[in-house]
Formats: sequence, structure tokens, C-alpha cells
Amino acid sequence: MSQAVASETRTQELAIRALPILCRIADRCGTISYTRLAEMIGTTERPTHAIAMRFPLTYIWQKICIPMGVPELWTIVVDDNGEPSDAVISLKWNTPPVEMDRLERRATWRAMVNAVHAYPWHLVMDEMLARLRA
Repeated sequence: MSQAVASETRTQELAIRALPILCRIADRCGTISYTRLAEMIGTTERPTHAIAMRFPLTYIWQKICIPMGVPELWTIVVDDNGEPSDAVISLKWNTPPVEMDRLERRATWRAMVNAVHAYPWHLVMDEMLARLRA
């Protein structure tokens, strides 16, 4: 197996493990840190958990959120201080975070999280897992 295929398979496996955890947390209107999510799905890759988690979270975004038109589930993943990643704002609004003040970034992120919390994830879990496994 080539390194690229092995990496894709590993990303897919981590995304499949992460999805039910993220949905459960979203259904409870919560957030989770990159570190805690990485621990729960069995990866402690470095240099940081945020960097290691970007692949499975992006995989979920590309395979689930975009094609199904559902809220960006990965927005409920935060740093160890409970702060959102600037990448969340950049990807959603195509706006460099430096062009937004802290309050504007926080309000934008909060609106995205509210959409995630309001979505009935448990109703589409089987479909989402099937898409990740395909």
C-alpha cells in the first residue's frame, strides 16, 4: 500500500471514529477540545492535536457537511482554552481572521456553533457514516 493510500485510510478511520463523538456533543450543545477529541479517537500525533485533527475534521467537512448541506460540525472543536480556531472563520467566510476584531470573530463562530447545536445529527447518523465509509 502506498503512503498516500495509507494516509487516506488513516484519515478515513479517524473521521469515522470522530463523527459519532462530534454528533453526540453537538446534540448536547457542547464543544470539545482538539486534545480531548484526539485522545477519544486514539490519536496523539504531534506537533499538536489541532494539526493532527485537521485531516479527519476536513474529511468530515468535505464528505458530509458540504455534500449534505449540513452545518460545519467541526466548528464545535476548540483549543484547550475553549477558543475557536481562526481557520474556522477563514474557511466559512473566506475572510482572514486578522481583518475581524476579536468580538466579531467570536460572534461569527458562535453563530456557526448555534447552527451545529440546532441540527438533528442523530437523525442522519447512519447516512453520514455510510458516506464516510464509501
